Parts: sequence; structure tokens; C-alpha cells
Amino acid sequence: MFDALFLQVLNMSFNAGNVIIIVLFLRLLLKQTPKVYSYALWSVVLFRLISPFSFESFFSLLPTKATPISQEIAYFSVPIVDTGITTLDSVVNASLPAAASYASVNPLQVWISLGSIFWLIGIFIMLMYSIFTYARLKRHLKNAIHHEDNIYLVDDLRIPFVMGLIHPRIYLPLALSSNEQHLIILHEQTHIRRFDPMIKMLSFFVLCVHWFNPLVWIAFFSSIKDMEMSCDEAVIKQLGHNAKKAYSSSLLSLSSERYIMGGIPLAFSEGDTKDRVKNILKYKSPTFWGLLITTLVIFIIGFGLIANPINHIDLLDGDSIYLSEEHLSRVTAWSMIASGQKSTFGASTVPDFVEFIETLQVHKTEVSKSRSGGRDTSNRIQMVFNGFYDESPMNIYFNFNSDYTEIWVDNDIKPSFSYKISNPSAVKSFFDKHLDNASHSIKVVSANELWHARIPYVGDNSGVSKLLNLMPIPSSLSHNSMQLYTNGDERGLEWLLDDAQNMSYDEAEIQQIAVLLFALIENLEYFYVTITSPSGEITKLQYDITWADQLLETDVKSYNQSVEKIQALMNLSAHKISNLK
Repeated sequence: MFDALFLQVLNMSFNAGNVIIIVLFLRLLLKQTPKVYSYALWSVVLFRLISPFSFESFFSLLPTKATPISQEIAYFSVPIVDTGITTLDSVVNASLPAAASYASVNPLQVWISLGSIFWLIGIFIMLMYSIFTYARLKRHLKNAIHHEDNIYLVDDLRIPFVMGLIHPRIYLPLALSSNEQHLIILHEQTHIRRFDPMIKMLSFFVLCVHWFNPLVWIAFFSSIKDMEMSCDEAVIKQLGHNAKKAYSSSLLSLSSERYIMGGIPLAFSEGDTKDRVKNILKYKSPTFWGLLITTLVIFIIGFGLIANPINHIDLLDGDSIYLSEEHLSRVTAWSMIASGQKSTFGASTVPDFVEFIETLQVHKTEVSKSRSGGRDTSNRIQMVFNGFYDESPMNIYFNFNSDYTEIWVDNDIKPSFSYKISNPSAVKSFFDKHLDNASHSIKVVSANELWHARIPYVGDNSGVSKLLNLMPIPSSLSHNSMQLYTNGDERGLEWLLDDAQNMSYDEAEIQQIAVLLFALIENLEYFYVTITSPSGEITKLQYDITWADQLLETDVKSYNQSVEKIQALMNLSAHKISNLK
């Protein structure tokens, strides 16, 4: 549990680190503007450090991916961190230990577990220090004298401060003059009205969680500095510019050139007194238009820093996906291949398939830049479409892994990279819906297997038997026996099939088998199919090589020259036969 939380915090801290660097740069640009704007920008950093979630937008200013470290990184054979910055990724990933096949535990799992323990120890130490500091301060305040309202005077107190969240109290040194008291009370009351004590407490607890990130420490102290300066400006605005000198004198007389380490208290002269005095003396009330424009710019920048970069895109928009709306407009048929069975769907379902592909969303960045054909193809969709030049049938395969979390597309020319699917459950639902409604399915046949099983003579009993076993017959039919005809001039093959379930089958699938056999058995001229139903009813089908050549408008025998030609024949026959319906 803590390992997963630790990885989540690492991602949040990385994103916040990017935002902190941007905010620090913006503070330089905003040097001449009221400090309330710089202070407001730190709220974006606080959001990034607290919230593990955000929204995606094209207007995001984050320069890196929102989740560079996967929750499953400990289980990767080759663990990778993907920030989106190639140089940084290379350096980090080179230092990560790869999984060892002989080890019972992935080395990175040990690293993460040790890291999470060390992280928790750091949080504990910081909280204990804060509690100790608070308890010691409370003892010092036990003799505080109530002055008025929520104001208390303390002897031997060096600097004024606010302490408390629900009912905050202002503690002042007993020796202050009445004018100093007035100025300091205005300052501390401004803090209370703006809920600054709560903000500092929250910021400190966030610092405890992200204590390992030096940028968060810089952000904590810089935000406190901006908090104090913006409060100074609010008091000067209230009293008028004539109060600058007296206010600066009070600040100098109570100066403390250090930050109070802890969530409380919020001290009047905490931090860089010199810079605060300089800021007070140069402070000018902003003009209306200057205020309006700066507020608008800060709002836009804040929105951009809160938003995550768009990481979900349509599959068609993938950089390595060679697929367009025009391809989809030419679809004539499609099939699903799963669990070793192929289910083909008619023209009536093409719009549903096209909509599925058009709306399928993936992560913008590739899971892998490998184009290997050896990737997981547990679930496939075959799309048949008319080519752009001669209208000949062409295929595109959408390959999904076993749990539908990744996809890669193969157009028989150049496979795409692999992409992570945004909504795997929707893909699974699409498969389940159509496979459940499929009227029949056939065994998946490989062009490579068929080509290597080709034979020159129909008289080769074992060779013919092997070919028939590879044929994608409808699932409702089963092999019974075969008969070879090699007497005289006849070169024929009869395949006897049983329709034990008495279910309907598509003759088009038998016709495709006939075409394949004519190409794979060099001297085969006739192919007969005899199908027997449970009641003994017999159906006879007969095909010859002339029929096959006329149907495909080509020399079928010429397609037995290579695996690619066999695949082309399968595509062509599927296209031609489907057009006969």
C-alpha cells in the first residue's frame, strides 16, 4: 500500500517541481507588480503537491507527462520512467535495475520498498520536530497577558506572531509602543482575514510529505516571503503611502533573519527583512488597467499550470498510425479473431465497426516504438477495404493484447507502434457484444502454414489430409473423411463433412476453401464437398478450377509462389465471394 502511495507522491512531486521552476521564473517577471500575484501563483504549486488528479487541456503549460512513473514499474522486465524528455529519461532509465530471471523479487521492488520506508521516516521526523517546537512555544506563552479581543502581550517575546487556526490569537512583545502595536496588529489581522495561518499550516504538512524534493523547500520559503510582502502591501494600501517609513521602522526593529521551521506560528518579521523593506518603499498602487491585465494573465497562467497535457487522442491521430477516414469509408467487411476462431460480419455491421474505430482513444505517447510483428495479437480485428488505385481488396489488422490494454495496427506494409488504450473495458465490451451475436465462426488459418503445406499432387494422401486440417471450415461442420480421385485424367478431391448440429453455414466459406485448395494442390482440378445432416440429408457442392479462375478473374494456380501471394489470394477470394451475396 505504501509503495503505491510513494510512487504517486513521486509523480505529484515531479509535476510540482516543474511548476515550481516556472513560478520562480515568473516571479522575476512580476518583480515590479504587487506581490499578491506572486503569492497567488503558489496556490497552483500547492494544488499540484496535494492533488493526484487534474484535467487535460491543450492549454497546459506542463513541459512533461503528468504520470512519468507507472504504478506497475516494479513489475516491468525493463523498468522505464517516461517524462517525455528523452535526455532525462535516458539518464534515469540507465540507472534503474532490470528484472533478474533468477531472482525471486524484482530489484526495483526492493528499491521502492526501501524508498517508501525512508520517506515515511522523514515525514515522522519533521512532524515530531514541529510538535516539539509548538509545545516549547506554548510553554513560553503560558504567562501571556490578555490585551483586548484576540490580542495578547508577552514579556520576553522578541517578535510578534499569529498562532491558532480556528480561533487565531495575536501575540505581541510587551515592550512595543502604541504606534508599533497598531501597525503590527493591522498586519496580523490581514493575515487572519486571508486565512494565511491555515495556508502556512497546510503548506508545512505538504512540505513534510514532499521533504525529499529540494524544490518544494524553495517553494515553501519563497511562498512565505511572498505571503509576508503581499500582507505588507495590503497594510500600506490601507494606511496610505505616508505610513511606509513608520511601518519599515517597526519591521527593522523586530527583524528576524530566519524562517520559523514549522506550520506555526506565522511571525510578523519572519524571513528576509531587507527585501521586505525595499518592497515597501517602492510599492505603488496599481492602475485599474494594470490590475485587470495582470489578473487576467495570472489566471491564464494558473489554468495552464493546473491542467495536464492532453494525453488521450483518437487512434486515427496516432503519429505512427497510417489510417484515415478515407480508409474507413471504403470498408467492405470486417472480422474478429479471438481464441483461435474467426468471426466475419456482414455489411450491416460495418457502420458500427467504423464508429468503434473512429472513437477509439489511446494515449498520445507510444508504449513502445517497436514495430515487431511478434507482439501480442491475442485479439484481432481484420478490416477489408477497397484499395485506392484498382479497388482490389486490402487488409488492415487492429491487434489487441490479451487484456485489451494495448493496440498496434498493421497495414501489411508498415506496422505501427504500440499504444495504450484509454478505455480497455469499452474495447472488451465491443468484442463481447459482436462475438456473442456472431452466427458462426471458423478456425483461423495462417497463410504461412498453408504455403508450407502446399503439395504438387492430389494423390499425396497425407499432404491432402494436412491441408484439410488447416482449412477454416465453419464451426458447425466437422471432418468425416476424404476421397481422392486420381484415375485416368481426373484429378479431384471429395471432402465429406458432418453437420452434426444441423446448423446453417455459409457456402461462401466453403467456396473460399475451394479456391485455396486449387492454389495449394498444384494438379487439383475438381473439388467436391458432401455434407450430411443428422437426419441423413445430403448436400453436394462441386467446384472446378475454371470456376475459380473466372470468379477471381485471374489464374488461381499462380498464387502458390509465396506466403504473400497466398495471403493476397485469401484477401481477393474473400472480397470477390462477399460481392456475390
